Amino acid sequence: MTINGTASKSLDILIVGGGLGGLAAAIACRLAGHNVVVLEQASQLSEVGAGIQLSPNVTRLLRRWGLFEALEPAAVQPGNIYFRRWETGEPIGLTRLVPDFEQQFGAPYWVVHRAHLHESLVNRMKELGGVIHVDSRVTDIDFEARSVTTVSGKTYTADLIVGCDGLKSTTRAIFLGQEIGPAETPFCAYRSTVPMDLLLADPDLRPLVEKPDLSLWIGNQRHVMSYPISGGKTFNMVLSHPDSGSNPETQEELLQEMRDNYVGWDKR
Repeated sequence: MTINGTASKSLDILIVGGGLGGLAAAIACRLAGHNVVVLEQASQLSEVGAGIQLSPNVTRLLRRWGLFEALEPAAVQPGNIYFRRWETGEPIGLTRLVPDFEQQFGAPYWVVHRAHLHESLVNRMKELGGVIHVDSRVTDIDFEARSVTTVSGKTYTADLIVGCDGLKSTTRAIFLGQEIGPAETPFCAYRSTVPMDLLLADPDLRPLVEKPDLSLWIGNQRHVMSYPISGGKTFNMVLSHPDSGSNPETQEELLQEMRDNYVGWDKR
């Protein structure tokens, strides 16, 4: 129970998983006045991946949690989202983000690198006095006893256990009594990051990237989303396409498969 956002009684909370979700939950609980311990299976705190879009409902929380100013230098605030025809890149739709989103929703629309977002969450968690244990993969949970056991044999107890341990969640499997993994979909995606300097040096690509906008090429069962991240120093691309079930063994095979998926598309 909380009163004006602060807990009337402080609880001991264990959060399994130190990714974006686990750390966000941990910060919210700490700000509400609870004691929080995060158990992360990796040997060091880090985040893989590339870009992530933060809509106003997220950046509003970052302000509330005291993260906004710390993350702002690494974030990019795009002015527009351009929807483009797959063959030519010609704009066929436009969503204005600046100043429209902040005026309408009270917070900006940002794009960032996932690693920068994760780092800011880690730092804020430590500022708030939360505890994070790495190299602590959870192997067993007793929900009746409210205890968690890690691979090293160490046991933690708490008033509340929160599972934030991802797609292959141990918490979910033990709670439900069965493993339920991610559902397969008929689509997959290539992801890539490119130094922005390389694109700015190309006369064909420079007009596309010199302003911090998002571009979304739309085609039959495929789309390509791109936007700047890392304070504008890096260009992020996500290329969604039907999953053929192939498994390229080399980087060259993978690149060729990607090119084959987008034959006839805007050369940019």
